[in-house]
Amino acid sequence: MNERYPKRILWATLFFVLFASAGFTRLTIETDFSKNFRDSSDIVKALDFVETRLGGASTWEVNFPAPPQLTEEYLERVRALSEDLRKVNPPDKTQLTKVISITDTLDFVPKKPFASDPIQSKLEMIQDLQSDFESSMYNSEIGRMRIILRALERQSAEEKLSLIHKVDSLAKKHFPGAKTKQSDDKTEAVHKEPGKAAGIFILLAYLIDSLLKDQLNSFLLAATSIWLIMSLAFRSLKLGMIAMVPNLFPIVVVIGAMGWSGLTLNIGTAMIASVSMGLTTDSSIHFISSFLRERSHGATTVEALRTTHHSVGRAIIYATCALVAGFSVLTLSHFIPLIYFGALVSVAMIGGMFGDLVLMPILLSLFYKDKVESAA
Repeated sequence: MNERYPKRILWATLFFVLFASAGFTRLTIETDFSKNFRDSSDIVKALDFVETRLGGASTWEVNFPAPPQLTEEYLERVRALSEDLRKVNPPDKTQLTKVISITDTLDFVPKKPFASDPIQSKLEMIQDLQSDFESSMYNSEIGRMRIILRALERQSAEEKLSLIHKVDSLAKKHFPGAKTKQSDDKTEAVHKEPGKAAGIFILLAYLIDSLLKDQLNSFLLAATSIWLIMSLAFRSLKLGMIAMVPNLFPIVVVIGAMGWSGLTLNIGTAMIASVSMGLTTDSSIHFISSFLRERSHGATTVEALRTTHHSVGRAIIYATCALVAGFSVLTLSHFIPLIYFGALVSVAMIGGMFGDLVLMPILLSLFYKDKVESAA
C-alpha cells in the first residue's frame, strides 16, 4: 500500500495531524477527585454522602494579617470579609458551603459584666470551653488570622479556579497588607503579607495543571534527546528527523482526539505523550538499522524496505501486540486515570506501529534513491 499510494498516505496523514492539532484547543483539565473512580465504588459513595449531607469534602482557608491585640475595629473587618465570602456563590449553584471565622464564636459568647477588655474576656471564656479554638484561628505571635472554608469537591476545574480567584480577591481587598517597605525582621515581613486563599483544595485544583506543564516540558526534552541520540547513532540528522515522524504522529492524533471527543486530562492521560514515545522509539531504531544494513549490502531502496518489512516488520507487530495486551490489562482497574492511560497508550502504540511500517518506508524512499549510499 505504501508503494502504490505514497502521496495519498502522506496527505491523509497530514490531514489527520492538522485535524487532531485543532483538538488541542478543546482539551480540558479534570480536578474532581471523585472522577478518578467508578460511580459504583465505595469511595464515590462515601464522598457523595459527605458532599450532600455534611457540607462538602474540601476544607481550605483564607489567612490574613492580624494585630498583636484584637480590637473591635479589626473584628469588624473580619466580619465584613466573612459576609462577603458567604455571598460568593453564584445564584444558581452552591460552591462554598461553610464559612467559619473567630467572630462567629465571639458574637455568640455573651459579654462579661464590668470586663475591662470585653474581647479578651470572651476569648478566655472560649478558652475554658475549647482550649485550642483561639490558637486554631488566630496567632498573635506571627500576626496571622484565618477563616476556615468548606467547599464542594465535585466541581469542574473551571468552577474551582473561579471560586479560588473570587475568594483570593476578597481576601486581598479586605486585607491588602502593608504598603511600606519590608524590613529585615522576618516576623514583621509576615505581618505585612496580604490576605490570601490557601489549603489542600487549592493544591489539588492546580495539581493537574502543574503536572500537565511538567509533562509537556519533559516530552519536549525527551523528543529532543531522542532525536539527538538517533542522529548520533545513525550519523545523520536526516535519519534522526525521519525516525521522529512516526513516533510523534500517533501522540498528536491521540491527544487531539481526546480534545474532540471531550476526554479530560487527568493524572493518567497527562503522561501519555512521554511514555508512548519511549515505547515506540525502539521499533523505529530496529527498522532503520535493518534498512541501512540492507542498503550497505548493495540492495536498492525498494529491496531494502521489502526485506526489512518481512524481517523486522513481523517483530514490530508481535512486540506491539504484546505491549498492547499488557497495557490493556489496566482497563480493568477501578482507578479511572489508569483505565484511560492503559487504553490510550495502547492506541498510541498501535499508531506508532502504523507509523513505523507505513509512514517510515515512504519517508525513507523519498530521501534514499535507488543507489547504494553509506549509512552516513
